[in-house]
Amino acid sequence: MLIRGAELEGGRLADLRFENGRVVAIGQLSPAAGEASIDAHGGLLLPGLHDHHIHVAALAAAAASVQCGPPHVTSLDAFTTALIDASRMSGTGWLRGIGYHESVAGILDAGMLDTIAADRPIRIQHRGGRMWFLNSMALDLLLAGRSAPSGLERIDGRFTGRLFEADAWLKTALAGRPPSFAKIGIMLAARGVTGLTEISPANDSVIARHFAAERANGKLPQTVMLAGRSALCRDDMADGMTLGPVKLHLHEAALPAFDGIVHSIREAHDGGRAVAVHCVTEVELVFTLAAIDEAGAMRGDRIEHASIAPDTAVAEIARLGLAVVSQPHFIA
Repeated sequence: MLIRGAELEGGRLADLRFENGRVVAIGQLSPAAGEASIDAHGGLLLPGLHDHHIHVAALAAAAASVQCGPPHVTSLDAFTTALIDASRMSGTGWLRGIGYHESVAGILDAGMLDTIAADRPIRIQHRGGRMWFLNSMALDLLLAGRSAPSGLERIDGRFTGRLFEADAWLKTALAGRPPSFAKIGIMLAARGVTGLTEISPANDSVIARHFAAERANGKLPQTVMLAGRSALCRDDMADGMTLGPVKLHLHEAALPAFDGIVHSIREAHDGGRAVAVHCVTEVELVFTLAAIDEAGAMRGDRIEHASIAPDTAVAEIARLGLAVVSQPHFIA
């Protein structure tokens, strides 16, 4: 492939020829017979970008979901209109909403959602990612032939439609399959992203095979570092994929036993893998730093988000040599 008229570091314009993923010539070049050619029109040539914290399946699902919260939706009327319009456009079956925040219309329940659309199952995810709101038809479908999880709220003997911390149960109940990554691959490529670190804590050999298939059929052109469960191994990785850290997802309200998390960190290190620990509160961060200090830090250990990081914690992060991968949505 030939890129013509690109700006290089220092400001000069040049043509560049690529073969097998490498630059093999720079200068004033002419296209070879049958060679693909792209005119950069003087644009700056950059190395491929790498997204160091992404949830590809969730992003793909979000692309097919209804936006239900700020800044797209900020009132009950707008929320109602968004669901009704989406219901009319998509016909039948599940209606999935994302990004909801209680500032829009309070904490939802099945009765409220039934007033908007009772004739098809609805599930709406809170923007915090740990809570779903279900209407009555959704409850009936999900509970048919299976027990309710402990996270499904019940008041006075009736389910409210509020589901907490039960993504694994919901996935099983829906018999869900990972979505196509084609739109996400195109979107990221258009923004210059050529590599990803997929960081979902539930990633296992099943999702690894899906990533491998999506890359093999050209739907996901980016290289992938796949983090996730401790059971993931290098044998699960295919061409263009590398094994990433063990992802540990902490919840301040239900922190694991300190000795248990220290053991998990040591186990990951013994297997040659770093850890990536989700920390969006000060308590989670302090707990994690103490655990890594006790277990011993390893090159590549990461703190995800570090949303609230006092100066003492920042100093400890530096002392331990940890990386911090932040996200705009989780910065306080």
